[in-house]
Amino acid sequence: MSKDGLNNRSFGACGDVLFFVGVAALFRVGFMLAMPRVVDSADAVRYIGLARDFLVGDFGNYRTTLPILYPFLCSIVHHVAPDVEFACRIVSLMSSVLLVVPVYLLCRDIHGTRSARISVLIVSIWPWLADYGCRIGPDSLASLLWFASIWLFYRMLRDGGFSYVAAPLCFFLLHLARPEGTFLMASAPLAGFILFAGKDNRKLLRIVPFILVCVLLAFCYSKLTSSLFGKVPVAYRVPSADTLGAFLGRRGLEIPRTFSALGTEALPVMLGPLLLLFAGAGLFQGDTQKRRIRLELYVLFFAAAQFCLAVLSTYPEPRYLISTVVALSLWSARGIEICEEKAVGLKFGRALRCLPGLSVVTLMVFNLGMTVAPDYMGRMPREPREYKIAGLWMKENLEPGLIIVRKPQIGFYAEMPTLGPAYEDDAMGVIARSKKNGAKYLVVDERYTAKIVPGLSPLLEPANAPPGLRLLSANLSPYEGGRIVIYEIEQPADPGQD
Repeated sequence: MSKDGLNNRSFGACGDVLFFVGVAALFRVGFMLAMPRVVDSADAVRYIGLARDFLVGDFGNYRTTLPILYPFLCSIVHHVAPDVEFACRIVSLMSSVLLVVPVYLLCRDIHGTRSARISVLIVSIWPWLADYGCRIGPDSLASLLWFASIWLFYRMLRDGGFSYVAAPLCFFLLHLARPEGTFLMASAPLAGFILFAGKDNRKLLRIVPFILVCVLLAFCYSKLTSSLFGKVPVAYRVPSADTLGAFLGRRGLEIPRTFSALGTEALPVMLGPLLLLFAGAGLFQGDTQKRRIRLELYVLFFAAAQFCLAVLSTYPEPRYLISTVVALSLWSARGIEICEEKAVGLKFGRALRCLPGLSVVTLMVFNLGMTVAPDYMGRMPREPREYKIAGLWMKENLEPGLIIVRKPQIGFYAEMPTLGPAYEDDAMGVIARSKKNGAKYLVVDERYTAKIVPGLSPLLEPANAPPGLRLLSANLSPYEGGRIVIYEIEQPADPGQD
């Protein structure tokens, strides 16, 4: 290709990327405005707390079981954000928007420009990707680094240049963003053999500087964390050799269950029947002579590795499959392009050619409506907004004190410490626990506590409260099925005192 041709191709790629980055940003901001967000998980509370600590240079509360990169970036963004919670959402939102860039570049290298445009259109308007892009957590950031890492590693092996530093750095950042990043970084040399073994063995020598840079980064990071925290987290939430046997003995039977839940439920649901159908066409149709089979296998290797690591976590969380699902959607884009090409020779081919892409866009819009509409139909929202309402009420009307509550979000908004009840607790058990721990308030909510700690569910009706619990509020939540009842725990007088 001539120099002018390369320049035109690069200019066209820049235009595509900028356009779809804009589409993704508008879609996610609109999604956030349509569905007001609150802190929705205990992990979100922990990440916000870490970001606040890092902001003031306090590293004493950092637990090395949590990935450090996300809260560190949130603490930096807080300098331009009104509060830490919003700063955390900005990091997730920007990561979700920028995911367009490596997805486009990777898909263009595998399938060409047309498929790359289709793939980033899917990524830009995928409602569940927008949803994760509005949440507090490292999932969107990790997905961005996942695609950037495997694209940069491929470019390093193919072309060298700046990727000698960029590829190991990106993989190392992935290691700091998610526990599975450690294993993906370690497996990258094996993926390199898929690309060039037996084809161009000289390029495999470029794996050596990759390994050296990764080792150097790990060494520098270990020295830094040792000086700051007194600990050296080699890999987050990863059992060491002496605890691996205990882990397998304790949770090994859950691995097949997790495999079934992720493989037969989460993965098909996240991809959806239409994209799954097009992915099949993209994987098994088309001229094999024109396909870049090695590069396809390279990406599928990482997608499979991500899936296996999610299974080994023994937690069937769909968010662990974000990168796998988006990777498979690259073949959905190729399948759509193949269907468009086959439609050209048919009667009404011009009209039929638009049908595959239009069907996907229509499905995305439908899913968006199904996600957002319940908020405007009087139903209880997916986000626990009643927690924020209750927490802010407690902050404004009650003296600070320890709260016994199943989820910590209410305490987060109340700016009070929390303590979770035991699963077997009932009202008298909570009163006894409060005396032991000095708790001042008990919050019982219908969304989680009544289901997870059934012994406390009678307390949703204040008439069932035993002596020792004084009702403070029972009508804060505006949502049916989302009742919240707040009690003050009256500490009994010590008989040894006058």
